[in-house]
Amino acid sequence: MRRIILMILVCVLMIAGTACGKAENGGTNMSMPIETVRTKDFSMDYFRFGRGEKTLVILPELSIDSVMKYADGVAEAYGSFAEDFTVYVFDRRKELPAYLEVLESDAFYNINAESVLIPAGVTSIEGNPFAESNVTTIVGVTGTEAETFANEYGYTFVSLE
Repeated sequence: MRRIILMILVCVLMIAGTACGKAENGGTNMSMPIETVRTKDFSMDYFRFGRGEKTLVILPELSIDSVMKYADGVAEAYGSFAEDFTVYVFDRRKELPAYLEVLESDAFYNINAESVLIPAGVTSIEGNPFAESNVTTIVGVTGTEAETFANEYGYTFVSLE
């Protein structure tokens, strides 16, 4: 599980400004450009929207279906964040299991984002995965582990509801 989380982190860091790989255009979804970040071990599609000074990273729950074909709808649904944030939405790695339940304590070590969306399916967050990062806001569904974690560790919680 730690390897999976770290691979996601590598993609986040690559897109958010750390020079450790190459991103290239991977196609389009209607008007939303889909791009691909590649490492020697894997690739991951993503799209971005908004032009805010802050960064928000959305990691959708892992599933069989790719979120990229719904890029326009996702950008519209989260459009209220577009003024304040540049929003990055990552797809799943092809090698990942179909679910994510645990965020390990070092999953987001040194991440360069102020906000992170925690999927409703996450049932356990070990320690504080954002302790050595710029994260100040947790976005999630009210009543889930995301809200409990944010309250316990003093992060601002923003509900998706």
